[in-house]
Amino acid sequence: MGLDAEDRQAIGLDLMRVQYRWPVGMPLCRPLKDGLWEVRTTLPSRRIARTLFCAHADALIVLSGFIKKARKTLTMSWRSHAVVCASFWIEE
Repeated sequence: MGLDAEDRQAIGLDLMRVQYRWPVGMPLCRPLKDGLWEVRTTLPSRRIARTLFCAHADALIVLSGFIKKARKTLTMSWRSHAVVCASFWIEE
């Protein structure tokens, strides 16, 4: 099940805002833990999307995205992504 063009465009615009205005805070962008951040997008289809990323040097690395269905972000989700963020810092 994919997103329609309007929803994809809304997510892309928010990612562009984060990229060109970094560092960005609430309500668009929120730190989670261990260098992991989320972009919070309200979609035209009245759903909520989250895109997880980490910032490294002068780059933003987008790790994954999902449609938010519960109030809390799953603990295992940010932990597994935090490991990926840490690997970028170690490889430097």
